[in-house]
Amino acid sequence: MLGGFDDQTRNAYIRAFPVEGRASYDPEALISHLDQTPHLRALATNPLLLSIFCSVVRQRQGGPLPATRASVYQQALTGLLTQRAHRTQVQYPG
Repeated sequence: MLGGFDDQTRNAYIRAFPVEGRASYDPEALISHLDQTPHLRALATNPLLLSIFCSVVRQRQGGPLPATRASVYQQALTGLLTQRAHRTQVQYPG
């Protein structure tokens, strides 16, 4: 069984999260928020949930960071439903 991220790995993932136009993405604010919010900090040990947190932070446009699990999910779902999907060209070998 795989364990979750420790704080050091979590913080490295947050800082390396791929975003276009990093001006709207503040990794240090997310790290600080998770350190100050124990119930969200526990969720952020899961790589999938941490990706969702990072996506929410990337999309938030200056609003407050989510304070509850429900608000994380709500903001993530809103982002998925309202943002136009970005398509990337994938080149497969062969």
